Amino acid sequence: MSTAEMHRLDEHTEEYAATIADYVVENDDMKTFVKQVYNFIEARTLNIKPKLIYSDNIFVSKEQTAELILKLIKSMRDAESADTHIQYSTGELAKYFGVSITAINKWICEGRFIGVEKKEKNKQIKISSTTEWRALTGQLYPVYEIVNDYKAREAQREENSKAKTERQMLLEAIEVFEHKYDKSFVDFLKKEDKTPEEERDASEWAYLLSRLKDE
Repeated sequence: MSTAEMHRLDEHTEEYAATIADYVVENDDMKTFVKQVYNFIEARTLNIKPKLIYSDNIFVSKEQTAELILKLIKSMRDAESADTHIQYSTGELAKYFGVSITAINKWICEGRFIGVEKKEKNKQIKISSTTEWRALTGQLYPVYEIVNDYKAREAQREENSKAKTERQMLLEAIEVFEHKYDKSFVDFLKKEDKTPEEERDASEWAYLLSRLKDE
């Protein structure tokens, strides 16, 4: 879509976004498409405002989906007018591809980054996020896809680590009550004539156990 076409959307952008949202929330293929557009914009734009906040839960509501689409349109327009591309050093690419800098330089010499040529010695190479990289299978992948895959894996690892930490905190809190009363929660509930403190502890103990069950 050209810049002129993007700007012609201004007058009816909200209506346009709402119409698209109706299709997206009911169609898994459309959800996948929106995710791909989001990933492309995230990789291609640099300091574009407003920042996009995205999650799978966004598709639960048509209103939220429409809001996301509005932001996507705005970001595409801003990205096009700013004409910005993220540039990666060989060191950064080594991290995202999970290889050494030597391997990245070798790929450059082999022409596996399409259109990128080895520069003079000691001159730093920068590779655009939109540059295509040729895998050993011959398949071409834009660099931003590799970067997004890396970031997604890192985010998942961080989420898993966070979940593990929360579970550990729950277990430790439950253990405090077990040590305090020297019995399990089930046995503790059997006690009659609990004091107000014990009633409060029982309530909190039950809550912690329910949270642990949901983990």
